[in-house]
Amino acid sequence: MHQLHTPATATLRGRLSSAGFIVVLVCLAVATVWVIAGNLQPELLRPSQGDYVMDHLTGEFGRRPDEFSLFGLPMDFMCYWMAGRSLLSGHDVWETAYHVYNGNGVILELPFTYPPIAALFFALWALIPLEISSTLWQVVSLLLWGWIVYASLGLMRLSEARRLVVTPLVTVASFLLFPVWGSFYWGQVNVAIMALILVDFYRPAHRESRFAGVGVGLAAAIKLHPAFFGLLFLAQKRYRAAVTSAVTFFAVSIVSSLVVPGGLRYWVDIMLDTNRFDGIKNATSQSILVVLKRDYGMQSPTLWLVLSAVLTLLCFFALRVLVKRGQIVAACALTGLVMCLVSPFAWYHYYLWLLPLAIAVVGAALMSFERRVTGERPLLLAAGALAILTASLAILLPYMGADYGLSVDLHDQIRVDSPEENTGLWTWWSLALAVGVSVGSIAFPPIRAPRR
Repeated sequence: MHQLHTPATATLRGRLSSAGFIVVLVCLAVATVWVIAGNLQPELLRPSQGDYVMDHLTGEFGRRPDEFSLFGLPMDFMCYWMAGRSLLSGHDVWETAYHVYNGNGVILELPFTYPPIAALFFALWALIPLEISSTLWQVVSLLLWGWIVYASLGLMRLSEARRLVVTPLVTVASFLLFPVWGSFYWGQVNVAIMALILVDFYRPAHRESRFAGVGVGLAAAIKLHPAFFGLLFLAQKRYRAAVTSAVTFFAVSIVSSLVVPGGLRYWVDIMLDTNRFDGIKNATSQSILVVLKRDYGMQSPTLWLVLSAVLTLLCFFALRVLVKRGQIVAACALTGLVMCLVSPFAWYHYYLWLLPLAIAVVGAALMSFERRVTGERPLLLAAGALAILTASLAILLPYMGADYGLSVDLHDQIRVDSPEENTGLWTWWSLALAVGVSVGSIAFPPIRAPRR
């Protein structure tokens, strides 16, 4: 059985000073209030007051949802639910597009783009009326997101008492990040995918099971790109789990393709057709290949292949180091970030991995600072914690959301009408972050907890 965590794992349990912890709590509390205030604005919560828009496709009128409110009916989940209902009626879910409402009240035709097993999964949700189903979906997603935060803090060895205090604050404060906000705003499946993946990695070594790898396999069957996490299995030398994930993927994909009408056609005609959802042209799609094509006009995939190969190799070496040190949160987060970058296509809300990356890096930085401070110096420790959190905020600033009064969010980085003026800041910043974490993991010695 291969070790997932080692005694050398950097820990926060009983190590982070009271002064440093208080600073962390205050900063998280401020961020939490900021998020709540940003999403409870009166103009977002009040009903549309009889304001209706006409569907130019059918000529029918429909109520406009509350603009940009997290508490409205999420557009992407509407598509999932309608596709599930179509499957229950025996139809090919990829044959038609579904009429959904986006945040601005515009009625759109949105195609279903997921593999056959996803259609079966969403058919279960379509057994419940849409309004109830969407509410349950959001609640389940929020609970899963809270578990991801709680488990990540646990693997950083934060004490149970502190973890219970910090988890709800981090969960709410994380909505400052545009990928988190976007996943819930659109009702995306990303959080469930992330939870499936982490089930295979967020476990102690002595709990390795014969089913390890099933989570990654299912996640890949639903959304393909999680197959990249096979790289982390290899870095951990968990070859059985890697094989299990591959077998799960193929078994689930084959069976569901035979059961779902048109399932085999998905793999031949639909899987790589980004024109179905205008993916390349949409400025909120962010990956190396998309940016090179859309923002720089490079149609040849050569540069993308070279950059992806180099980044993947660098990531693998960094993962080997992180695994050896038992820093599994950082390893999972780095794998997820690189997965988004090298993927042929990635929406901005795929970048949920920024949160566990922030937890791992900020935790390591706090411990590194405290290890160098000798004696009881609460003011110095508090100042150091504040400086680390401020620096982290600056690094994460390009990922902050539009609803919080920030001027560098994704929509300020892109120009939909003039794509040639875009610079791909989001993607290149993410690339720099991935390279920096990888090189830092390889070049710097492990962080050891300070002696008290």
